[in-house]
Amino acid sequence: MINCRIRKKFLVAMLLRGHKDLASLSNRLEIAEALQKVSAVSKQSNVSLEEMAAMITVVSSDTRISAESIGQAWKTVLMRLQNVKLGKFLSDEGEDISDVEKVLTSLGVKVRDDNDSWRDFSDVLKDTMILWKQLGSEGKTVEQSMIANAFAGQRQANVFIDLMNNQDKYNEALKVQAESLGLVEQRYKIFNDNVEAAKNRLAASLEEMWSKTITPETIINITNLGTKII
Repeated sequence: MINCRIRKKFLVAMLLRGHKDLASLSNRLEIAEALQKVSAVSKQSNVSLEEMAAMITVVSSDTRISAESIGQAWKTVLMRLQNVKLGKFLSDEGEDISDVEKVLTSLGVKVRDDNDSWRDFSDVLKDTMILWKQLGSEGKTVEQSMIANAFAGQRQANVFIDLMNNQDKYNEALKVQAESLGLVEQRYKIFNDNVEAAKNRLAASLEEMWSKTITPETIINITNLGTKII
């Protein structure tokens, strides 16, 4: 089986190729660099590679913030929510997060399924996007700022706000990902099958060489030699 790290690199490369229609919006290398910054945390938070790549694409294309900063921003968002789940009172940046859940819940963002079960970030984000549009149509910018600060903190709030204000771009990026994902998996399967076939050919060649060069007489002679040495 192919090493998981190799498979991940292959998928990242292919997914970035899937962004060719958005090439004018964001540099692929920047997306890859930002993904490296946040990939471990996004996996822990059950955020798919496609979703995270789409989030990065939107912010990168709209703000031109550096790739490292974008990756760090989304890492901060995910880590804040993880720390809230763990019952911590301070974020990794030292900001007070003791009332994050309270603020989000009061504004209509549900972060739990029940007292003991937290919702996946992707589901929370979808609901937040709907709420964000509603608040925007009602002119409730203060509430929007409260949501952004709760999710991302003061330092990274601009990145979160940019995604919320560009939901159409985000959905477009996700659509590209969905259309390209089948091709990604298909090409990876071809790649994987080719590697497995090469391994099988090597094994067959070694077996053939063994059968041609190592005869029963050779085995007997080696056994006799070993017996004499002993």
